[in-house]
Amino acid sequence: MASQFDEEIKRFFPFPPYKIQLDFMKTLYNVLTKSNLPFGEEVRPVYEIIQRNESLQKMVVEEAGGGLEFFNGQVCAGSSEVGEEDGDPPQDHIICEMKTGSGKSLSLLTPLVYWLLKHKFDFFLLREDTHLRKEEPEWVKESVTENLLRKFARAQRVQQKRKEADLAVLNRYLSITDDKITLKENLRVERKKAPVEARKPGEERFDPEGEEETLSDCSVEGPSKKQIFICSRTQSQLNQYFSELKKIEERVGRELPINMVILGSRKHLCVNEPFLKKHRSVHELNDCCRNSDCRYKQTFKENMLRRRQRRERRRNKICYDSSSSSGSSGGGSGGSGGGAVDNYSLVSKLISCKNLTISQVKDICVSDQIEVCPYYLSRENIKSADIVLLPYVCILNEHVRKGLKISIKNNIVIFDEAQNIIDSINDSNSVAIHYGDILFCKLILEQYSKRFQEVLTNSNLVSIKQVAIYCDLLLSSFRDVKESLVKVTKYILTSKLDALNLNEISNLLSNSIFCRRIKIFAESYLRKHLPQHGRGAPATVNTSAIYLLGDYTSKMMRANRYDYVFLHRGGGAEEGEPPTGGASRAAPNKRGGFPAEGAPHMGRAKRVRKEAPGKLHQEVAAAEGDPHRRATSRTSQDSLAADPMNPLMEDLLTRRTPQMWHRIEIVSVSSCSNFGKVTNDCSNVILIGGTLQPIEEFLLLFMHRKERNNSAKLFLSDYIFKQSNVFCRVVSRNLVTYEPVDNTFKRRSEKTHLLNLAIQIHLLTLHVRFGNIVFFSSHKFLREFFTFLQNEGQYVLTEMRKRKNIFFEEKDGERDVLRDYMQGIQRVRDQGGEKKKKKEKKENDDAPLKNGCILFCVMNAKLSEGINFYDDFCRNVLLVGIPFFKHERGGGSASAGDLPLDRNSLRLDYYRAFSAEVAPSSPRLERLVGDMCRTYELKFAMKIVNQCIGRSLRHVDDYSSFFFLDHRFANKDFSDLFPSFIGAHLAATKGGDSSQQDQRGGGTFLQEKAKLTEVFEDFRRHYSRAFPDIPFAQHDEGHWGSFARDVFLLREFHEGRRAAGLAKG
Repeated sequence: MASQFDEEIKRFFPFPPYKIQLDFMKTLYNVLTKSNLPFGEEVRPVYEIIQRNESLQKMVVEEAGGGLEFFNGQVCAGSSEVGEEDGDPPQDHIICEMKTGSGKSLSLLTPLVYWLLKHKFDFFLLREDTHLRKEEPEWVKESVTENLLRKFARAQRVQQKRKEADLAVLNRYLSITDDKITLKENLRVERKKAPVEARKPGEERFDPEGEEETLSDCSVEGPSKKQIFICSRTQSQLNQYFSELKKIEERVGRELPINMVILGSRKHLCVNEPFLKKHRSVHELNDCCRNSDCRYKQTFKENMLRRRQRRERRRNKICYDSSSSSGSSGGGSGGSGGGAVDNYSLVSKLISCKNLTISQVKDICVSDQIEVCPYYLSRENIKSADIVLLPYVCILNEHVRKGLKISIKNNIVIFDEAQNIIDSINDSNSVAIHYGDILFCKLILEQYSKRFQEVLTNSNLVSIKQVAIYCDLLLSSFRDVKESLVKVTKYILTSKLDALNLNEISNLLSNSIFCRRIKIFAESYLRKHLPQHGRGAPATVNTSAIYLLGDYTSKMMRANRYDYVFLHRGGGAEEGEPPTGGASRAAPNKRGGFPAEGAPHMGRAKRVRKEAPGKLHQEVAAAEGDPHRRATSRTSQDSLAADPMNPLMEDLLTRRTPQMWHRIEIVSVSSCSNFGKVTNDCSNVILIGGTLQPIEEFLLLFMHRKERNNSAKLFLSDYIFKQSNVFCRVVSRNLVTYEPVDNTFKRRSEKTHLLNLAIQIHLLTLHVRFGNIVFFSSHKFLREFFTFLQNEGQYVLTEMRKRKNIFFEEKDGERDVLRDYMQGIQRVRDQGGEKKKKKEKKENDDAPLKNGCILFCVMNAKLSEGINFYDDFCRNVLLVGIPFFKHERGGGSASAGDLPLDRNSLRLDYYRAFSAEVAPSSPRLERLVGDMCRTYELKFAMKIVNQCIGRSLRHVDDYSSFFFLDHRFANKDFSDLFPSFIGAHLAATKGGDSSQQDQRGGGTFLQEKAKLTEVFEDFRRHYSRAFPDIPFAQHDEGHWGSFARDVFLLREFHEGRRAAGLAKG
């Protein structure tokens, strides 16, 4: 079996696979086959009959060979062909750590495609629910087998003819190139107009069930097909699979019958720009899109309504014409006849026949002749896809998964870049809401119930009052709950929320019709009663707060006993929030004063009501007509005087006190418990990433109650790089003071330290051509360094810019710094070869050519993972500092609530409690978890460091240098956690061989050292004169000589690797 698999998989893999790749592909194939194709005695006779009967074998080759032609028309008996691994128990899941440069995406996708094609007939038998007993006569077995083969062949032919007809339509209307799809000129595309039954007069425009069911109709009628869901963190990582599939198809020499669909959120797929700008909240965008009359969605909406009406008619019939139950996307005008095809059928055929990236889908959908919503189009085509690409949250969040009608039952789920899976699980179950948003919801709900008390039923009024009381208890919890961090169960009891029907409240807040009406009423109320906050509303006005309240309530209800509630009582605005100025310290005025910390704001509301109950009742009872009409200026002034709630509302909207910025947060840490809901449903879960450390953390994900045995197969690969392609050093001495390079929080802001970093970065990148990437341990540290360069370090920065283009990553910047950096590298490439450079230098010695770029970025940020800085895009990596997480804890007393929350410590506490519960009698697991908890902080930080290392060296012939600017990296506890190729190279540099290296360099080294010394002395002279407060220590020849030797060897390394690359090709 091994030789057969090896030979067949090589026909799909674009190049000769490495041993690591072949081993992983075989492991994945075996696990998938054992788990998904468990053929028993009732199915196995089918394969035995085929093997004995030559005529049936001929039928397989001639008729049923569709999709099997890659395997010489052979059908395999499912798990019978899987190579058994000695001593391995059955395992359904895989944890795979494939190191950088090993072709992870391609090694994952190739066996999936191979498995889907090879076992087409097996999947057909499972759907047919075949039963064939051994005691049946031979002629009966042959007859049944022949009928199955003919049925399978007929289904294959129908599918092939449908695809050929669809391709004929696509070729007629579209011009399809590798990266661009355009409509051909002089061809008319009709707009889809489905015959939809009109609603009866007085029928509700948006019924809560019908609209949701219609616009979420992604379910599959009949037996569902086996599907593979591949999840990743970003859309760019998902789009990479399309290019990998093209490589496989180029290897095979034809397009494969594999349908791959990418799914994103409305935020990623929406092409209605004004709609996106208007609805910035995710919950608001989802709800308003679902119930809008967007022109892009209209075609889909009409088509779905027609399907729904047809299904309802079928339910009322015992028999119906089978022709009416055919597929939906290929309507009458969508065939290959002479009539014009409609827009909906055209894009449906396109997405089912061609594997399109998310940008290609949006480009064709937004064209004037098409105008079809790409979000709903992608959702509808999920049911027919073999492989679905989607973000983490679409699988991890059960509410989102059900909304998309995604079924993972007995299907395969793969999490790529799985080093992020723990954070993604916890983030998808965590949420925060501000004090001011809760108060705003309460006030608006009270005004809404008073405004429409004559219209609303008693039951609706009671439900709304329940939500208002719920809001009041949430506000009071800032006073009643003394601890800042408390378990969810204790919080519910302490805040008296258990006295309410939380299920009923959650259901009401989950009702999209209710939330939308509250939002519209809030906007109308502000325009009418507070016109100064109407159009140019400040950022503090959140009329979509009702959606956030619903999300908070839903996640609080789903939280388990391991999760926490964090009451953030820190004063003032937080990072990213509008400053409070001096308003919070000013004396309270008569209209704008707020009660003291912890007192419920509704106390003031009650006093206001008591002062003028007659006026308030009169204003509420007199409200008539459309509540959404725009009030005139005069009406607004009258309402402002008549409504005594307006002063309180105005104070709320301005949020002049720190208390309004306090927040309550559901902190989910129970990743293993929540992930168990996914593994219970799926036939297989595969976690694959480049750096899965500490590995015990991922093993715990599969240790839930139903699977206490080790059900996850562990696959760990080593690096594939040549040792000669790596150069690395630990820089542990400061060149300014000759003290240890200490990037800890206490020392990193010192000017002597920042100046040393600037000088060392300049010298270590001076002679390295093309890409140099410098990673700092945090955004704050990088900002401090950048500020220093703009001031005291300006002289060093000027010297850097003489030879390098400089780029800085911004935390939330609008600039595409990655694109600018790569374009800068390309410009350096375009300058020409070495001879041309030397010639240009002679012509203009005063303006030396820039030989590369430096990109300053942050560990564990956007550019530290998922980006392939291959070849010249990264030849040199410098890492400054170690990204340890903070130790402050939002601890026991209210006064400590302004400290940051230490989520990692909470996570460790959860691991200890969870492991003790699921496997109390397993000393091995207890020991593993204990070791992980003791070293978790260090392993977590080094995992981030290793992710940064992995941005370079993307293939076996790639080369790069690495420098670690922190004395702690020389410690054995840290160096043992380096990648093996880094550790091996650092170990090889120890042993006192510096004299031999000096002799090997000879006079060249001394000359280079003299030039380097001249550069350093120039810095010393400048800063001694211009900045005497930054003192240089007395020259230390030992430390300086060691650093100069490393710079010399670095230059030799890069010149040698570059020469070898030019000679090779």
